Amino acid sequence: MKNFEIVYGDCGAGKTTEIARRVKSLALNRAEEGLMGFENRIYVLVPDQYTLATEKFFLSLLGSNLMVYVRIYSFKRFCRLILERTEGVFETVLGNVGRKILALESVKEISPSFEFYPNGYKNMRFVNLVTETFRLLKSRGISAETFLKISETENNGKLFDIARSYAVYESLFSGEYFDPDDLYTLASKSILSSGILSETAVFADQFKTFNANEREVLCSLFESGAEVTVSSLGNGGYGANEPMWGVEKNIALLLGKIKKLGGEIKKTVLREQVRFKNDEMRFLAENLFVDNSSVYNNRTENIKLYRASDLFDEVENAAAEISELIRSGYKYSDIAVTARDIDVYTGIIEPVFEEYGIPVFYHRKTPLRQKSPMTFILSVISAVVDGFSEENVLTAYKTGFLNAEENSVALLENYFRKWKYAAASFTRPFVKSPNGFGSDVADSESVEKLKIINNLREYFVEVVSKIKDCGKKNSVKNYAKALYETMTFVNMPDKIAEVADFYKTFEEHALYSEQVRVYDMIIDMLDELVFVCGEREVSLEDFRDVISSAAEESDIAVLPTSVDRVVTGTVAMLPFMSQKAVFILGCAEYSFPREVSEDKLFTDEELLILEEKHGIEIGMTSDRKVNYEKFLFTIASLAASEKCFFSYARKGLASSFESSYIGEIRRLFPLLSVEESPLQSGFQGKEKLIINDRTAFALYSRTKAPELRGLLEGTRYIDFIDRGYSDRQSLSADMAERLFGKNIVLSYSKADKFSECPFSYFIRYGLNIVPERRAEMKAMEFGTLIHKGLEKLLPFAEDKDADLDAAVSDFSEKELEIILSGDSPTETFRENYKNVIKKLRRVLYRFREESLSSDFVTVARELPLNSEEPSACPPVRLPLSDGNYITMTGVIDRVDMFSNHGKNFYRVIDYKTGSKTFSSENIKNGIDMQLLIYLYSVVQREENAVPAGVSYVIANPAVVKLKRGEIGQEAKIKNRESKSGGGLILDDRDVINALDKNNLYSNKPNLDGASKVSAEGFAELFDDVLSSLTNIGEALKNGRIPKSPLVYGKIDGCKYCDYGPFCLNKQEPRGSRVRMSSGKEDNADA
Repeated sequence: MKNFEIVYGDCGAGKTTEIARRVKSLALNRAEEGLMGFENRIYVLVPDQYTLATEKFFLSLLGSNLMVYVRIYSFKRFCRLILERTEGVFETVLGNVGRKILALESVKEISPSFEFYPNGYKNMRFVNLVTETFRLLKSRGISAETFLKISETENNGKLFDIARSYAVYESLFSGEYFDPDDLYTLASKSILSSGILSETAVFADQFKTFNANEREVLCSLFESGAEVTVSSLGNGGYGANEPMWGVEKNIALLLGKIKKLGGEIKKTVLREQVRFKNDEMRFLAENLFVDNSSVYNNRTENIKLYRASDLFDEVENAAAEISELIRSGYKYSDIAVTARDIDVYTGIIEPVFEEYGIPVFYHRKTPLRQKSPMTFILSVISAVVDGFSEENVLTAYKTGFLNAEENSVALLENYFRKWKYAAASFTRPFVKSPNGFGSDVADSESVEKLKIINNLREYFVEVVSKIKDCGKKNSVKNYAKALYETMTFVNMPDKIAEVADFYKTFEEHALYSEQVRVYDMIIDMLDELVFVCGEREVSLEDFRDVISSAAEESDIAVLPTSVDRVVTGTVAMLPFMSQKAVFILGCAEYSFPREVSEDKLFTDEELLILEEKHGIEIGMTSDRKVNYEKFLFTIASLAASEKCFFSYARKGLASSFESSYIGEIRRLFPLLSVEESPLQSGFQGKEKLIINDRTAFALYSRTKAPELRGLLEGTRYIDFIDRGYSDRQSLSADMAERLFGKNIVLSYSKADKFSECPFSYFIRYGLNIVPERRAEMKAMEFGTLIHKGLEKLLPFAEDKDADLDAAVSDFSEKELEIILSGDSPTETFRENYKNVIKKLRRVLYRFREESLSSDFVTVARELPLNSEEPSACPPVRLPLSDGNYITMTGVIDRVDMFSNHGKNFYRVIDYKTGSKTFSSENIKNGIDMQLLIYLYSVVQREENAVPAGVSYVIANPAVVKLKRGEIGQEAKIKNRESKSGGGLILDDRDVINALDKNNLYSNKPNLDGASKVSAEGFAELFDDVLSSLTNIGEALKNGRIPKSPLVYGKIDGCKYCDYGPFCLNKQEPRGSRVRMSSGKEDNADA
């Protein structure tokens, strides 16, 4: 029997270098002797995530000629190799989905007699915990029989529940397949029985610890006669509170087994630090988390600490530091970026590193659950299990596997957003208008949209029909078959192949390979389900949950497409090899270290009983977890040979405070200075953050800091920034014409939007991005219904003999039928609708009263402004500097006329359901020009026309509070005045008297809340609105769309804007032109 060798050493002691030296020496011997067979090869076993990096390392060290004598494997791949060699063909190894469903079945079988978890099988999270416990028991070499005895000895009901489930789980494995954790036991037996590895040399390197299965394989190799050498962290003298103590305790278990086999253990302890190239890193290695550690009393250059304002700032600092390292001679592959949870920085590292021109490779495995084919599968099954919810239907459509145009899916999504509906009603045709309340479902646009939406609805019902036909409970085989038929029905294989070919065309080989593997993994998963328990009956919900859980644990790894890249990943999974510099992000409390909690299945007390009394470790106690966090931090901190960068952010992590580990670093290095975010430091010394135009522009866009601008003055970067911001505020003439038209057509709402904020106008009307809203009885829908009612019922109001109540009731019933389209209204909806109709009735009676008291006659209702219809009013059409025009269109709610002395006096009225007051200041700022433009259009069409006034009529008046004794005529006056939004009235006695011949208003000089204006005043106001309209036209023609909201008084272009997410860098707001010219404060009240 040969010696068993172990190479001890702390981080940086050169364990891998020593292993490599020995491997090379043996390879040279094999080459001299010509020994190339399977039995004479040199095997290097490493953790799965280290295989690729280790292969590259040894290929570089040995060259291709000597590499033929060496093979790099993980333990699992090595065991498969052994079995293939010795057994030829061996039983099928189950994957995640097979194990999950057997674990679920074992829990369900025992659950009726469970003491602690009677309904645990209904919770997939519990099933996952149980599955993981079974895996741990197997990896520790604990049989169901042993665990049952332990549970009985301890008289612990919880342990007994799990032990009985474990026994059933083991019994479910037939001779046709076996648990992957049994792979190690079978391989160990084959190693001993076959003796084929008795002349081999096996090295195990880079392992933090060995589990029971791995220890069993190493012992079998040693017992069979192979040369076995392992490396291990530690030096044999760590205390129980130090990070390496757990590692040494673990390796002692392996050495104990070797001794029982009668083997001699040869120990080599590497005490010299060979990795670290400077005093600071050597000091850190010798003192981090070590009892009675020293203090480094010099300033540090190679250990840095950065306190960021947020996650972007933290990553930008890392990118800037990396760029400096590259300029100083580093390669990108010399650098690693890590964190306890690197996913926190997803969506930040890639774009920031791209700005700095840094190639990066994420060393991570993506769960199959996150891939679009699996998302589609789960969403269609969920549609059957949980109903045709908005989420299930849209998720399936957005994966791209269903035959539907993007615009059609957008219509369906908008329909969902607008109308709340019960999932059960999805199978019935949609009949409500896609445009919401008050819209005619019979108009051609609505009919076409509904046709598209219903086609998608019918198609989706057809897609899920195969699964639905299986019912809520059926055999696994039938469910798998139905799912496969569904995938085939939507042409999933061909569509995945199309995407894969697309990636291949652009030489994205890693993504091409991933696409091909995804479909194969899904098919393998279904095959395994049928193979393991094809005829077993399960619920569709369990079938879905097992697939979902298994897909979450089935990973897809992506290989790097080039060698020279910065590598990034979580501390626990990142293979640190030959890095010169390491960046550790997220060193905030509760982030690194993570917050420690007890095991979900077993308490600390139960775990300690299993470990201390029975030698079974199936989970970490809270204390052990604390030590493990220290261990990971130590591994990351000492991974680099030259430099270590620590950082954390004040915002974006679990805590804004530095972690206790950073406190330890600062204790060891009292002169270590903390670099602050540029925003805190005034950008002093932060030139390193700017290495090109893109980084300068990005940093300034994010911070808008005057100090940064001062720092950049006189450099080429400031010109680039100014040019970029100038370009951001304008479009090319060609693009402006494509978006807004050659001849610009505006409605009053568009004009208001532009005046409030040009950029908001660009998003809404240039890009046509419209926020969708639920079809509910809210302000907007209330207004639509009121307007529709006024349009249809005003003739009844003006006819004093008409039955107005009957007309309102008839209108109410018909509209309600259109809105509901067969659905049953809720009580809240009924109450809201009733209140709307009540208000409509009150407004109509007011108009009846007004018509009897006025000599003004209504001559037009819903009068359109366009030049195409003979009965329409010609719109305002103004010339622009390029020879084209801007035209103002719209629909006038009502036009009244009073004829006197051969002249026609016109008054324009607009109905408003919200609060509205007339303001000349608004008009001068380009807001609320609607009524004056309408009035101007009306009076321009005939010679004897005179502007008599404009007025808002509030269709949703406030409640009137009367003083004691105010009754009769006084109450009527107050009620009428509450319904006015004000306006303008011509300062002409005949006009004023004609408007109120029955003297209904209390104050003739301020009639109905309207201000008196002379004929000259109207002319000036017309000039103002025409000038504002022309200015808007010129701005749009020239593509000027600055992010400059109008803010004064109650006007705020940002307050209710739907496009805040698009506007990250707005300019200073504009104030009122009136107030600026008069010297008043911009934010004064109106």
